Amino acid sequence: MNRKTVIRLIIALLLIVAGSYFYAYVKRDAALYDTSYTRSAMVPSARIYSGHDFSYEFDCGDDNMTGIKLILSDSGKDTGTIEYSLVECGKEGEVSSGSLKLSRFKSGKFTLLKTDTVKESSGKRYRLVISCGNSEAEAAAVSVLPDGSDTPAVCYSYRVWDLQTMIISVFLGAYLVIFVMVLVKIFRK
Repeated sequence: MNRKTVIRLIIALLLIVAGSYFYAYVKRDAALYDTSYTRSAMVPSARIYSGHDFSYEFDCGDDNMTGIKLILSDSGKDTGTIEYSLVECGKEGEVSSGSLKLSRFKSGKFTLLKTDTVKESSGKRYRLVISCGNSEAEAAAVSVLPDGSDTPAVCYSYRVWDLQTMIISVFLGAYLVIFVMVLVKIFRK
């Protein structure tokens, strides 16, 4: 190997390690309900319409919260939007807020309510408030567990750096670089 090849190899490996580091930030979900129930067993219960908001308090166990997932359903009419806000309990003001069209709901599947990234969210209590300006006939509904507890199927999403993902992507990148180098040597002869 000449000097030029060694420099190229070092630059390629540095790029692989840097790329793998940023690729290793993965999104995970933490369930706030009994996960022994399947999504199909959930029952639409809490109706959200003009004057009737949905509110749910939860404790966050992880930093870098990026959103809330819950099973929402609509009345079959895709008109209107829901508005949601995330508030830290015991503090003034919203941590994050947003809106979502009813047409974005997927029946029986989790709907992501995106929030601004909350950096230091671990160990804090939050309240999710969802409102809808529609009439009762066009209300949205939150699905709850079928055990009669009225516990909604809610998850929060967070981002975390994952060492295993980084190691795998470094090895994959290094393998690809070595594979290309071998192919170049074979076909240059």
